[in-house]
Amino acid sequence: MTDQLPHDRPGSAGSERSPSNGPSAQQRISGWLLGRHVQCADGSVAGWVDAHGRAAYVYPEIGGYYLQWLAWWAAHGDDHAALARRARAAQQWLQAWIGGTGPPPTRLHAVPNVEDWRNRAVFAFDLAMVLRGLAAAAHMNLLVADPALLSKLNGTLETLIADDGKLDACRVHSTEATFPLRWSTQRGPFLAKAAAAIEIAARTLPGVSAALRAAAGATFDASVAAVTDTPHAETHPQLYALEGFLAWPGHPDFDARLPAMMAAFDRIVAATLAHGRVPESLRDPGMARLDIVAQMLRVGVLLGHHGRRTQLGSLAPPLVAALETAILPDGAMPFARHGDFALQRNAWVAMFATQALAWSASRPSTLRRVAEAPAIV
Repeated sequence: MTDQLPHDRPGSAGSERSPSNGPSAQQRISGWLLGRHVQCADGSVAGWVDAHGRAAYVYPEIGGYYLQWLAWWAAHGDDHAALARRARAAQQWLQAWIGGTGPPPTRLHAVPNVEDWRNRAVFAFDLAMVLRGLAAAAHMNLLVADPALLSKLNGTLETLIADDGKLDACRVHSTEATFPLRWSTQRGPFLAKAAAAIEIAARTLPGVSAALRAAAGATFDASVAAVTDTPHAETHPQLYALEGFLAWPGHPDFDARLPAMMAAFDRIVAATLAHGRVPESLRDPGMARLDIVAQMLRVGVLLGHHGRRTQLGSLAPPLVAALETAILPDGAMPFARHGDFALQRNAWVAMFATQALAWSASRPSTLRRVAEAPAIV
C-alpha cells in the first residue's frame, strides 16, 4: 500500500487555466488526485493520506467514487489514456477485493490487525458506489467492465434485499458481536443515493438483475419520502439523500417531489446561516467539515437550476471561498478546517470539491447539461 502509481498531468476539467494566475483551484486539486498518493500501485484508493503521503486505509466505496470522478474528469477532455490506466487499475483491485473467500471487507487498513466494526458487515451504499463507478468508467471507455466482478456485486447486493422488497443498509456477518446503530447501518434517506446509483448503472452495465433494479426503485421511493418524513439530523447523509434525488432527474415523480427537496435543503441553509458555517448536524454545529461544504454547494447549485430560483444566494461565495482557501500547497484538501482532521489529506473531499467549484462557476447552458445527467461523485 506504500508504492504509488506514477504522477499524471492534471487536466482542465471544469475551468480554464489562467496564464496570469496559474492553475485554477480545480486543477490544483486534480493534480493531487492524479498524483502519487491517492491511488496505490495495486489500484486501491486511499480514503485519506498523511503529510508524508502514507495511506491510512483503502476501501471499495472510495474506489467507486474515484472511478466516477475519473469518468467525470475524462468528459472534459483530459488525457484519456492516463485516466484509463487508473480506471483499469482500480477495477483490478476491486476484482481481487471481492474475489476472495468469505464476505468482502469494507476497509483495509495500512496498519495490520486493526479492529474495524465496518468489517463485520457489507454495506449496500458502498457496493452501489462501486457499481456506479464501474458504469461511469465503462460509459467513458476508460475500461471494459469485468463480467465476473459485476456478477459478484449484483449477487452481494441481492443478499441485502429484505422481505419487503427494499434494500437494507447493511448485512451483518454474525449476530454474536454487537453492531453500532448509526445512520449508515440503518435505512434512511441517504439510501436514495445508493438506489439511484444502481438504477443508473443498470442502464450501462449488463448483469444488473431485474430483482436488484426493482429493489433499487422501491428503495429510492422510500428514501426520498423519508427526506421529509424522517430526515437525518446529520447534514452529510441528508445531503447524500438530496444528491440521490438529483442524480435521477428522469424519474417520473421528479417534478412533483422537487418542492419538498428544496424545502429540505432550505432547512440546511437556515442552519448554516444561523451557525455561520455548514453544521455537521442541525442539532450541533460540530467540526468545520469540508466534505459537507462541497456537498452543500453542489446540491444548492443543482437545485437552484431545477427550481429556477437561487437557493444559495449570498451563501455561495463564502462556500466557494471556504473550499478554495482550504487547498493545501500540494493541492490536497483537508477533511476539516481545524483540529486533528485538518491534517488529513482527504480524497473524497477533494473529489467533491472539484465538482462543487466547477459547477458553481458554470454558465447556465453548461449547468443545464450537467443537471440533465449529473455525474455526482
